[in-house]
Amino acid sequence: KPRTTQTQTERRTPAISTPNKDTSTSAAPIRRKPNMHLRNVMHTIRSHFEDTNNRGVSSTKAWAATRAYVYFAADTLSLKQAQEVLDFLSSICPASTAKKVVQVAAPVLTKDVSKFLAPASEHFINVLGNEAFQKEIDDDPQRWLSNVKSYNSELAWNKLVRHLSDDWGISSRAINKLKASTVAISTESTARINASLTYLDSVMDTEWLEKRKKTTSTITEQLIMRWPAALLLDTNTVLKPRAEYLMRRLNMTETDFTVFMNRGGGGTLTFSSEDKIRPMLEYLQTMLNQQELKNCVMRMPLLLNLAIETLQSRVEFFDDIERRHFARWSSHTPNVQQGVEERSLAVCILTIAPRVFVLNFSTNVQPKIDFISKVWGEASLIQNLRRFPRLIGLNVESNLKPTLDFYNRTGYVLVSDDWKICQQETVVSTSYVAASLNSRLLPRWYFVRSQNPSYRPSLSSICTDTDGRFCKCAGLDLEQYLEFKKEHGPALELPDPSDLQLDE
Repeated sequence: KPRTTQTQTERRTPAISTPNKDTSTSAAPIRRKPNMHLRNVMHTIRSHFEDTNNRGVSSTKAWAATRAYVYFAADTLSLKQAQEVLDFLSSICPASTAKKVVQVAAPVLTKDVSKFLAPASEHFINVLGNEAFQKEIDDDPQRWLSNVKSYNSELAWNKLVRHLSDDWGISSRAINKLKASTVAISTESTARINASLTYLDSVMDTEWLEKRKKTTSTITEQLIMRWPAALLLDTNTVLKPRAEYLMRRLNMTETDFTVFMNRGGGGTLTFSSEDKIRPMLEYLQTMLNQQELKNCVMRMPLLLNLAIETLQSRVEFFDDIERRHFARWSSHTPNVQQGVEERSLAVCILTIAPRVFVLNFSTNVQPKIDFISKVWGEASLIQNLRRFPRLIGLNVESNLKPTLDFYNRTGYVLVSDDWKICQQETVVSTSYVAASLNSRLLPRWYFVRSQNPSYRPSLSSICTDTDGRFCKCAGLDLEQYLEFKKEHGPALELPDPSDLQLDE
């Protein structure tokens, strides 16, 4: 038989509901249960100002903003709190004005009467006079509430300044920095700052700080200058757990934690341990062992502030340099000793000079690598970076070029106009270029010239010897040299062209 098809009329005919099913009931929207707390608070407020038996539509609309705020603040606004505010407002202004305040500036309902509203109102009455005060409230309740907030913030700030200055010894510079920050100062925030300072003081090694002529306030000022929000963290639920996690995860002693904070580790406490710090430490430990991980973080706490994707891309940056170098210079392939492949360049830098990873790679690191490659030659680039990775952390214009210029002028090396070493008396190690020009090379050069011009110190001696060993080899008096360096060191300049050679 041919299959029976549904006619157009049948297709348009809706299905007939079963007689026992109440479709109207199932289609009706589900209504929420009434919010009894909201209803009770609004009843208390309106009963305070109005006759509950004589309300009109206009009155209901006038209370719409108040009702919305009461709903929003339901978790913090109790009946007792609302009643205290209503009684206070009625005591300082006419009922009509008090009603207007609650309708226009509903957040007043959550303000503490004794600590917030009463002191500020008393102040404004004394300053303006009662009549002007009443007019100010009635004209613009929101502005009045804003002025009350500003007054209380100023009181809280003045109290905090005295506390930081007198009790903790914080400098006015740091206090002004805190004031200029976006941190909102209030009575609550002042209490949090005090709790944070008290906790940090309890976990610091004061003996370590005293040996370096520092105090806990030194650490506090670092926080204020760079991460003021850290002091507003709740001590028991946020600050303390984060600090304890770091100490436990990295096996930090009290002294270790003090060093960590002294080197700028306070910013780490502003990040979540679970979401930020733990994943970063786990990633680092894929390249470093536990002790290396601790040393790396202790040397450069700011490393933990990086996004993990940023650190991964910077590790890949050095890995890529290494791959391209080995592809071109086959004689410089990684050494294999006893079946163990040499660690990557990125790991070497993380272990010895982690500061490199927090620098700007496009404007800072890449230009330095290009300069190092030019000075010593591209073939030895990876070897030089491995030998002294701290070289990448030095400034080209203020450190590397002036030091090379010194060696060139004094005859230790011959450097071309484009900073390529052309000829050298001895091998110029990358560590030699990192020697301090102002506190080591120049004072030694000029003191030898003035006291024993016939003596020619070796490059190794002038760069790496201690002051005592250098003076002993040169036949110089150590105390005289130290006095000379202290008095003349900062003002010494590179030798001029007429003084390029040491006397034979």
